[in-house]
Amino acid sequence: KVEEADVVEPVTTAAFRMTMVRICALLLGIAFGSEVLISQFVSVLLRTRTEASDSFAVLAVVVYATMMAIGRFSNSYFLRRFDPIDVLLVQGTGVAIGGVILTVSPTAGITLVGSLIGGLAIAGIVLTVLSYAAAHSPGTAGETASASLLGGYIGGLFLPLLAGGLTALISIRAGIALAAVGGLMTIYLAKALKRDAVAESRTGGLAQ
Repeated sequence: KVEEADVVEPVTTAAFRMTMVRICALLLGIAFGSEVLISQFVSVLLRTRTEASDSFAVLAVVVYATMMAIGRFSNSYFLRRFDPIDVLLVQGTGVAIGGVILTVSPTAGITLVGSLIGGLAIAGIVLTVLSYAAAHSPGTAGETASASLLGGYIGGLFLPLLAGGLTALISIRAGIALAAVGGLMTIYLAKALKRDAVAESRTGGLAQ
């Protein structure tokens, strides 16, 4: 007799038929890409545009990583007390603000502030999106998560490459400005999730 725990579910793309999963995949793509973008570009920005010392550039990365850790550990607290979409809206706003600060920052100190805000805000987006997807998908949690994360991995590769292209063509500030754009897109997609949830509740089925 084959135990249920030993049965491996086949990997399919069926989850992508759901509007909610497609939106979550886009959100994760933006989150993964923005995380890499900020972590890699801030130190370069400090050394090349604000003439900060190498040690200060390293400090900015450490601050960013610390804020990421704090954001991830505290995210479950907010998800227990607030609607996930509202949490996502706040996180997207924080990423947009942090991205704008990094883009226009004239000094190393202000760049550090942008890194702090951006890191704290972006840290919980992946967890928020996955929690929402698992709670609202009629399919299995594994299938929903894998489909959503596929978008995350693609975004993690594509967004930094796009930022590198903008940096080469225009400037590093143009490249890091994509973090602010990512924050605004997160807000837009969070609202799209809410609209999808409303449409699903009205029809009593999946919004296709």
